[in-house]
Amino acid sequence: MTELQAAFPAAAVHRRALQLLGSDFSYAAREHDGSWLVLVHFGQSMQGAFGFTRDVAVLYSPHMDLQPRYFKGLPTRLLSLPSDREAEDHLFLISSIDLIAARKLDKWSEDSEYTAIALPRIEDERVVATQIRESIQMRLATRNLYDERDPVTGKNFFGRKQLLAQLVEELRQGNVCGVFGLRKTGKTSVITELGKRFAGNNTESRIFILLDLESLPSDPNSIMARLTKNIRDLFLDELRSRGLRTHELQNVGDDVEIGQLQRALQTSLKHCEERDTQVVLALDEVESLVGDAEEIRKGRRPFVTEILGVIRALVQQNSNFSVIFSGITSSLIETGYLYGRENPLFSWAKSYYIPPMTKAEISDLTREVGKRMYLNWSPESLDRMYEVSDGNVFIQRTLAAEIVRQLDDGGDRNITVSHVDRGLKIWVRESSQTIVEMLASARRHYPDEVELLELFFDDRGTFDYFASGDPSGLVRLIKLALLNELSDGRLQPGSMTRLLREVGAI
Repeated sequence: MTELQAAFPAAAVHRRALQLLGSDFSYAAREHDGSWLVLVHFGQSMQGAFGFTRDVAVLYSPHMDLQPRYFKGLPTRLLSLPSDREAEDHLFLISSIDLIAARKLDKWSEDSEYTAIALPRIEDERVVATQIRESIQMRLATRNLYDERDPVTGKNFFGRKQLLAQLVEELRQGNVCGVFGLRKTGKTSVITELGKRFAGNNTESRIFILLDLESLPSDPNSIMARLTKNIRDLFLDELRSRGLRTHELQNVGDDVEIGQLQRALQTSLKHCEERDTQVVLALDEVESLVGDAEEIRKGRRPFVTEILGVIRALVQQNSNFSVIFSGITSSLIETGYLYGRENPLFSWAKSYYIPPMTKAEISDLTREVGKRMYLNWSPESLDRMYEVSDGNVFIQRTLAAEIVRQLDDGGDRNITVSHVDRGLKIWVRESSQTIVEMLASARRHYPDEVELLELFFDDRGTFDYFASGDPSGLVRLIKLALLNELSDGRLQPGSMTRLLREVGAI
């Protein structure tokens, strides 16, 4: 610490201020650019107030003019920490001689996944201690981390432990499976997190290739060419980076036939097997490939079964290769006859549906994300949230985001049942159009099931007749969480169905 304080005298003041907060420096190291990376271990009162579970990084910068690239490189700095050290990755404290560092960091933090706060440049440690605490509180309170639109992974991913464990095991055994659910149920987050957990620390010997099929053209006649090109390009990138065989794939042109791509992949996969390398191809947003129920009925995409046949052949011929699908429609696995041909994946690949999160999981998500915003949810408020959401992550996160928006700036950060009820009224009104669009999506891909759901409310006798005669529709309604089956066998509407009823959509 002596060398740090010699290079940056302000560090001595900061350390005394932190000690007044029951905290202290726990690590310090000089970086390649002359900066110092320091870790602060906050005491129990600060940990409890702000939800810190790890140390917080402090960067002492020697640069007169703080640049955006310095801010963007903050998460990378944590990679230099020893293996026995960890730091929060959503908050950084910065000591800079740049006179407008605070203004810059505030601006750059507005649209970033993490926050950087400028440390005070004054001599009175008591004032510094107060300002550190107030700055952290103010910055955390201005963020709405529940309002997350992109897939989440790592520390932002909560729950789904059983599902992820099952999927990792399926992939490691070389099986083919699909993960399905309605819109905004977290499918892409699950697949992205699955890729990280599957590879683990063995990224050289376990390759996870994720392809978002939503980028496919809307014209069915152009889908095959675009898909084969995208698969070729992704395989080339991953195999090249590991020094694996790509000669045959490089000779595959943009207008390649699926059979030629199959032969090239076969050669590359065999070489991967010789190198003890396992490969997983993840195809997300499969409805963009398969189409909706109307397109399946009219037989507009006969090439789909050819693609599925190639996938099955490659998996059967290569024990080190597996495929996972994700999306709304489960027809590519659960429909026996697809586009005029027998479905190669029917009764061979396994279907999984995204379940609602358990009460413990969804409450943990709400509470832990809230701590990063200086929020404290009462147990009663979390109970009320679960009554509304039933573990539906879209409902839980967007409702929580609305509750945060209704809080007074600088006001009480303790969330009560009254906050939930007030936010719920506004949220239902603001989200009604999104909820209706989610029903429209479900109707496109599961028309028979949605019709059966409507009978559940309009004609229970007819509902019971169809549900008992062909239970597959009822099974899907339960798996999609549109209906819940109680322990005594009774059925009740799921959280999304209740909201659809409330807005008059069903």
